[in-house]
Amino acid sequence: MKARVRPTPLGFFYFAILILISVVAVNTMNNLFYLFLSGMLAIAGVSGIFSRWNLHKLRVEIVPPEEVYARQRTPIRVVLHNLRKHLPAFLIRVQMGEAQTLLPEILPGKAEAASLPVVFPRRGFQPLPPLTLSSSFPLGLFTRTVPVPIDEQVLVFPPIHPIGELDPSGLRRASGEDSLEQAGTGGDFRGIRDYIEGDPVRLIHWKISAKRETPVVKEFHSEAVRSVVLTLEDSPHTDPERVAEDLASLAVALHHRGLAVGLSLPDAEIPPAPGKGGLLRVLRTLALWNPPGTTLANNRETG
Repeated sequence: MKARVRPTPLGFFYFAILILISVVAVNTMNNLFYLFLSGMLAIAGVSGIFSRWNLHKLRVEIVPPEEVYARQRTPIRVVLHNLRKHLPAFLIRVQMGEAQTLLPEILPGKAEAASLPVVFPRRGFQPLPPLTLSSSFPLGLFTRTVPVPIDEQVLVFPPIHPIGELDPSGLRRASGEDSLEQAGTGGDFRGIRDYIEGDPVRLIHWKISAKRETPVVKEFHSEAVRSVVLTLEDSPHTDPERVAEDLASLAVALHHRGLAVGLSLPDAEIPPAPGKGGLLRVLRTLALWNPPGTTLANNRETG
């Protein structure tokens, strides 16, 4: 996309002096003033060339966190790669929405990262705020700004709130069972299963994953954990957004207490599963939950 170039306050002052010297040079026909004028024009031209070069061949990589909740400040990691082989980039300002940060230097062939806090207003798939790169290098006379197109969206979970004193005994158990066997990281080997996002990388069985061409993880026997299934009756509200917020808050609180959390909705059934992967499946379902008669903004996967 086309870059936008604007003079800085120092640049306005510089060009005011430039205009003044040009007027004096024309009126006095003094060669010294013409020499000053040509020198200042050359400096301005070189500054513009270096300003354009400074933002050339920079690639942006956006890495959102695994858990993004609505109405909460979320650090979005922006990685800036300098694809040039010999020349560094200086004083690159990265701005996403209202958040911005300054990267002093990016060496050739290297990358620098920054975290920018972003607040998403609602759950579901949400677009990232506009992203721009700008720099006033080398002399601070111009600020060149380049917009960065962003095609990806972020899956935003419902907002969560404190639950307070929570008694899980009143919640529905999974199929009448009191507990599930948790796949731990110690004890006897239990078996392998497909990788679920959120599983620790150290549990991946690399040899079998290579043979199957899909990641699988190792499971070990561990202690049993209680399991619960959340339903619409666990929320005192009827508004879908408030219900999603209540159930997400309950799921997170129960997970932190060591329980395996499942979810039962009229159009979705998530069985309880211990660990982070089970919680993420519940939160993803609530993020995309679109009951009849409602419209979920920016939801790419509702049916």
